[in-house]
Amino acid sequence: MRDRSASATGPVADAGAVVAASAPDAVQGAAVVITMLPTADGEMLQDLVNHAREDIGKISEPKAQALFETTAEVCTGLIKAFDDYEKNAPAWR
Repeated sequence: MRDRSASATGPVADAGAVVAASAPDAVQGAAVVITMLPTADGEMLQDLVNHAREDIGKISEPKAQALFETTAEVCTGLIKAFDDYEKNAPAWR
């Protein structure tokens, strides 16, 4: 579940953050994106992977492309780790 309620986003908005309705809205036009995930949400991470990979084609700077691909790979690894953890895989025992 994604918690974008005013009670969840209010404190960061009060501190000066801009609250967006969705991940694509949050990153639209951004040169750099820093994200926090308060809970393990595989769907949210997969959305991030998909958007990072889609945006690689929109960027001409090779280092930025590499950063977006690395972001997608790291998030893919996190999805696997969270999935293994939830299934109580041997590595997490």
